[in-house]
Amino acid sequence: MTGRGEDAFDGHLPTDTVLGQADIGVLAADRFGNLLYVNEYAGRLFRISGGVSRLAGSPVLSAGLFADDDLRKMEDLTAQVLRGRSWEGTFESTRGDGSRALVRALAVPLRRRGGDVDGMVILAREASKRGGQLQQDRIALLERVGERLAGSLEIGTTLKHVAEMLVPQFADHCFIDLYQGDQLIRRVQRHASDWVPPPGTWAQIGEPIRYPEGHWCQQAMARLDTVVVTELNFEHWPAPRLESLVAAREAGLTSVVAAPLYARGELLGVMCLALSRLTDRDDRHYGPPDRDLIGAIASRVAIAIDNAMLFETERQTALAFQKSLLPQAMPDLDGLEVACRYVPAKPGGAGGGDHGPAARGAPGVRAGREVPG
Repeated sequence: MTGRGEDAFDGHLPTDTVLGQADIGVLAADRFGNLLYVNEYAGRLFRISGGVSRLAGSPVLSAGLFADDDLRKMEDLTAQVLRGRSWEGTFESTRGDGSRALVRALAVPLRRRGGDVDGMVILAREASKRGGQLQQDRIALLERVGERLAGSLEIGTTLKHVAEMLVPQFADHCFIDLYQGDQLIRRVQRHASDWVPPPGTWAQIGEPIRYPEGHWCQQAMARLDTVVVTELNFEHWPAPRLESLVAAREAGLTSVVAAPLYARGELLGVMCLALSRLTDRDDRHYGPPDRDLIGAIASRVAIAIDNAMLFETERQTALAFQKSLLPQAMPDLDGLEVACRYVPAKPGGAGGGDHGPAARGAPGVRAGREVPG
């Protein structure tokens, strides 16, 4: 019997003997994102025409891993892996023939012998294998989410759109919690059939919430990955507080899925969906395909939230600068009362301040004058 030493392995086993026959897509790239290797299965998965060898030296994106409206996921993946950490998630791919698919991927650092990160290796497979119309409906839902979020730069509107699309089509309950400093705050809560949780049970919008160790939302944030509870048993899962169980039992929760909201290396919060007995569904339980879909949706939501937060920060900076241009003191004129005010444009509007017909003087400054009778 051979021992578990180096003699037990053939150190000269050709790469394609293993990777070329594996039923999983394998792609390797240097630290600049140029492809070094693509196996045949990846070629079939992403429907690459002309053979995978033609991709040598091309950017990773040329393989069709990410849809055009999901490219920032690639930025997040690359940044995390080049820092020496693995990345796992679900995203939407636009394949070589124009079709779309949900892809589940694991990306790990590609290291030199000395340990320095020199690139990355991506292992990919098709996420949802449920057939026919159901799979098409899921892809369509993901596309609608992307369309609704594309032009949204206001966080409240962004989150409201997401909840409206998911309830009741895909969930009976939707919760979105975001960090404000080091505290998690409930930002969205939507329920099917106009159901309202009893007062004092589930956290309301604007209230802080703390998930205990072992809760599915806590696990999703700790792992930075989607967590599915197919069959919900309240005895096995801790609740944020004892009163929370009252609402859960009243609604008849049966299954939940929680996904972290993670963008550009920062955990923004968590999104949780639940099925219950509020609606008459054929299936009241989530499964692996749902895990992949919600993971992909959460990624899009996180990027939209991050964009909205960045826009709001820039807007507040611009607003502070523009207000600083106002006169600090009004002139004291006999018989006149002078006032000025700055009226900022609404988010998404053109221009800086109030340019209406009542404006006087410089744009954005409204001067009012009153002559005593």
